[in-house]
Amino acid sequence: MDTLSIIDMILMFLVFANTAWIGILYVLSQSIVGETKISKKVGTTNDKTNERLEKRKLISNKLLKN
Repeated sequence: MDTLSIIDMILMFLVFANTAWIGILYVLSQSIVGETKISKKVGTTNDKTNERLEKRKLISNKLLKN
């Protein structure tokens, strides 16, 4: 019985760590998307801004699907 509870605690920790990691990646990708949108409004964009924005939106969507 004690072995099962130790295994359960380890699995719960791994699930929590995975969820936290996905949350951190999602917040970072959203902040980068927001930053890119602001640079487009201000006028400090370069040639690859639109390409990077679409790539970052795809990353955010993939994180939400998992």
